Amino acid sequence: MVTMVDISGQNVEWIVEDFDKNGSLVVLCDFGTITFTDTSASAGSSTVILTNGDIVDIDITQDNEGLTATTIDSSTSMTVTYQ
Repeated sequence: MVTMVDISGQNVEWIVEDFDKNGSLVVLCDFGTITFTDTSASAGSSTVILTNGDIVDIDITQDNEGLTATTIDSSTSMTVTYQ
């Protein structure tokens, strides 16, 4: 899951992702639930919160099965859950 926003020409990202080793993805561990709280970014006089940014929600899949689910809980909180 990637949340990206543009603020004064800069990107802000909150990421939960699988990674690769020697060119292959490792097995994604069961991380339970991760909650990002107080998520905002400021630059100059601009502040971006989850509900006024561009959200790119990419849930992680393996063998066509969804492994993660993302919910936006509020304007400054989101949760990623391993399924």
